[in-house]
Amino acid sequence: MFSPAADGILSALLSPLFMTIGFFIWDARWTGSGGSAFALNMYKCIAASSIFVVMCFLRGFAIDDPSASSSSSFTRENVGYLVLSSTLGIIIGDVLWLEGLRLLGPKRVIVIDSVRPFGAALLGWVVLDEALGPAAFGGMALTVAGVGIVAWEEGMTEDDDAMTTTTAATRGNVVPTTRPVDRRRDDDDVGRRTADGLGGIDSLDGKEGAVVVAPRPDDTARVSLSADENSVVENDGDNRDGDGDSAGRGRRRRGYACTIVNVFADSAGSLLTKMHGGGMTTWSINLIRFGYAGVVLGGYRRR
Repeated sequence: MFSPAADGILSALLSPLFMTIGFFIWDARWTGSGGSAFALNMYKCIAASSIFVVMCFLRGFAIDDPSASSSSSFTRENVGYLVLSSTLGIIIGDVLWLEGLRLLGPKRVIVIDSVRPFGAALLGWVVLDEALGPAAFGGMALTVAGVGIVAWEEGMTEDDDAMTTTTAATRGNVVPTTRPVDRRRDDDDVGRRTADGLGGIDSLDGKEGAVVVAPRPDDTARVSLSADENSVVENDGDNRDGDGDSAGRGRRRRGYACTIVNVFADSAGSLLTKMHGGGMTTWSINLIRFGYAGVVLGGYRRR
């Protein structure tokens, strides 16, 4: 329908779009269900292989040029390197990629994934001696700089949020609240709370009929008083907001590490595919790569 160049440009534009849609679908349906990256990658490979089998038969099975011989394309060397490409880019790379999605969420993974095409182009320039002009290198530099700025700003925001949370916690394990009181019983309330060990200091906050209850700094309980409830005591022993504590930071580090390693593994797999997939159709190349990955992952899971 289009020229080969137009087909390539259209594919390059649509691929990130579909990948981004898949990100959010997987994050919404898979992360919430507690599924593992390994299992999802296995199911993805099996489903994709089934589609590629159908497309291979519909498109004349495997050869891009009908006049060419299949023996010149499906050599042991070419198939072997496609298997290696599958190992790097799908078995290892995609498992790390999906694990990064689980740890970081789709938005952060998409930012890091924007570097992937430039990594593949750089490898092609180094290994295959493909020509890259100043504009290509400038685009790579701008993309990497943009990703770095976004990551830096995000880290600064998270640090500020963590500092705010820590400061609020160290100033007392309670956020003072107000409740309506009977002013005629102020003196009795003060004496009773002091005798009960709360040791709080009651003072009028300037509003008619309201008193501020501030527990001692060493009090480990958070007292929340409202008009609807007399008191709700919550344990303030740990911070469950994973983005502000050391556990949340460790989770993000693992997610970033998985996603960055995936970029390199996938770029290496793409390079091997380009070097040894010549003469084959897109469907047959992906059938070999995803079919092999599905068999390996499925066999390992059955052990």
